[in-house]
Parts: sequence; C-alpha cells; structure tokens
Amino acid sequence: MKALIQNYASVDTTEPLYLSECLNSVGIETTTWKNQDVSAFDMFDLSNPNLFITHYNLVTNDIIKYLSGHQNIECILNITGASQEHIDMLDNMFTKNKIKCPFVFTNQPTKLNNLISRKIKLVSIMHGVDCFLHQQGIGVENFSIELGIITDYSSKQDLHQLTENYSTYHYVTHKDMVDADIVSPVLHLYPLYHNYLQTVIAYKDAYIPQSFFDAVFYGNEVYTVINSSQQSNRLSDALQSSVKTSTKLACTPSEVPKPGSIDFNTVKKQITSNHTCFHRTKRLLSKLKCSEAENNMDQLIAKVCK
Repeated sequence: MKALIQNYASVDTTEPLYLSECLNSVGIETTTWKNQDVSAFDMFDLSNPNLFITHYNLVTNDIIKYLSGHQNIECILNITGASQEHIDMLDNMFTKNKIKCPFVFTNQPTKLNNLISRKIKLVSIMHGVDCFLHQQGIGVENFSIELGIITDYSSKQDLHQLTENYSTYHYVTHKDMVDADIVSPVLHLYPLYHNYLQTVIAYKDAYIPQSFFDAVFYGNEVYTVINSSQQSNRLSDALQSSVKTSTKLACTPSEVPKPGSIDFNTVKKQITSNHTCFHRTKRLLSKLKCSEAENNMDQLIAKVCK
C-alpha cells in the first residue's frame, strides 16, 4: 500500500504529520503533501497512492476530478469542525462521483459527536499524543510555574476564576490572544509542559484537543475546564469513558483540584498505554481492514508505548 496525506496540520493539531510518521513506521510508503502550490494531478501522479487522507475543507474540484477517474484510490476525510450540512454535501458529492470512501472520521469522541452518518460511515478517531514532537530538539529554559492555561479564549478576563488560588501562572494560546504570555502552535509546546505543576486546557466548547494528550504525556497534572457545568459534566463523562479512569478530568474553573491532591500517575499510564499517535493510527488501519499493517502496529506499540 502507498498513502498520500495532505498536510492539514494547524496550530491546534499535528495529526497528518504523525499519521504519516506512523504509517511509514509499519512499512506503508507515505508521502506528505506539504506544498499546496503543487497541483492535485501532479501530486497524485507523483505519489501513486492507494490511500488518500485529507481534511474536508481542503477538498478541491481537482481532487474530486482525479479521484473520480481513479477509483482504485480510497479516500478518508477528517471532518472535524464540519456541520451536518457539510457532511451531507460531501456524502452526495462522493456518491455522485463514485469516489471510494470507506469512512470519514471526527476527532470528537463518540459521546461528544453530534453528527449523523449518511451513506458514508462516520467514525471517531480522537486526537492522540504526538510521540515524534521531541525529535525537533527544541531547547527552552527550565522554569517552575504553578499553572499553565492553554486556551482559545480571546482574553484573560474570560478565565479570571482560574487563577484565584495560584500565585504564578501563564496564559498560553495557539492563536491570537490579546494578553497571552506565550503564543505557540501545539507543534512547539511539548518542551514547556513539564515546567507547569498543573496544565489546564480551557476551551470554549466541549472538545478534547491534542494539547490535552500531549500535556499529560510530556508534563504533569492536566485538566480540561469549561465554564458551563452542564458541558463540564458532559466533557468529564467523555474523558472518563475514553481514558478509562475514575479521575474527574473535566471541571468548571472553580473545581480544579489543588496540585498534588490527586495521584496522576495512573492517568499518565493510561494515556501512554492507549492514547498515542500509534494507537490512533492502529484504529485507522483497523477501520481500513489492513490487518497486516495493523498487526505490525501492534508490535510497534508493544515496544514503544510502555
């Protein structure tokens, strides 16, 4: 099998990059389409893939045209962020053009997904730890801060309740924030996590971003925070179900536990054992029914995810 993955990485996720690394690790020749100036026809002809993976918002008329004329290529779409209208439109477009699409997937866990499958099956493949981030070798000065807040809110004022019981804290954002202390894409945050006694992921919506998994793996205690108690309970239920832990990992700003009050080692072990980029790639291979590659991934997981 040969795979072509369009680079849909953003400030929030490195998923296409870690999928490419993982597939290459189990012998699937994978090309990452990084230069968007290269035409779809040239890219497909150059890589000659059996599998194409991209995000729904990068699908162009040229991609549709090429895939409709090459029905030996399976196309998988990440539809995170799509509305039901988007899903229905893509479903009709792929069916009309006879494009082979075994499934589409969302990074939302099943318990947080509100989208409905039509003709094309919709599955959940959550974000996972990017275990390749450290290969960048980014060096940062060591420091010790009580709280690191990773947020998509636009102002510190929206989260003032979070810092009331802390004397030192940083506001970290992947995007523009009026008064952020650190602005960095998730790609470059990994060496910072261990400098915070606690990391809080504060997003406006009920969502489990890649930074949650990265922060647990590379850092210390990590919680997700959302202002609505109803949404907090829903998010907590989804996290406890996914991570298989009794620890309440989602809460409102006033409910964040004091540092050290909970033994976080079991959570870290669960993340390392079940929620890395290798596990997410294994799930993708399982849904594609690539049993040989899936078995190879199992062997790799046994070696590196201890």
